[in-house]
Amino acid sequence: MKAGQMGLLAFLLETYSGPVYMFGRDMEYFYDFAKLGTAGSADHDRIHLMNVSRANVADANIKSYLHQEGLTEEKILSSENILLLDTAYVGTMPTAVKKLFSEKARQKMKIQLLVSKEPGIPSSRSFLVSLNPLVNDRPPLSLNSTISAYEFLPRVMDRSSKYDLIEGRWHPVGQNGVLRPDGSVSKEVALQHMQDMKADSLKPTFQDELRQKKSAGPTAH
Repeated sequence: MKAGQMGLLAFLLETYSGPVYMFGRDMEYFYDFAKLGTAGSADHDRIHLMNVSRANVADANIKSYLHQEGLTEEKILSSENILLLDTAYVGTMPTAVKKLFSEKARQKMKIQLLVSKEPGIPSSRSFLVSLNPLVNDRPPLSLNSTISAYEFLPRVMDRSSKYDLIEGRWHPVGQNGVLRPDGSVSKEVALQHMQDMKADSLKPTFQDELRQKKSAGPTAH
């Protein structure tokens, strides 16, 4: 997983100059990896995680939540580009978020998926090649089971179904027993994965690897 995340982070930093908004929970691990990989650099503040899913994207308070997380009309228009990053397959959530903003703002919002079956949305071969070296000779969608396994890694939190205002801040909240389980929720296991990533990011070779990946050029399609 490390090699794929390293390749994807290098690609994003080299390709997109503006803020990167990732969709949780599926991108939770990569978000942590990206924050660790950019610690101490100007890129660190470009990385964001939003708890947006099929269960809450139609909530009446979603735009207030997005504004709180920094995704505003003004910010979009003042940026060279805004990237919305999700796992797979057609970009339903990123597309729904784009529709909340003006046409002028939407033109600056780009969508990237780990695996895409939409011709207009690129897949992230820099991530996929670590899972299957033959990915350049195969359609990314053939890695369906692998991406599903990544999406179902143990998470700290379950998927939310709405946004509630609690003590002056919008919080994504779930409804226990209502939603079908989506992935494994294990705070203990998830935190262990995150601790391992942090320990690895502190190794002297980590930034060298990232620089090498960045110099190798982008791999997406």
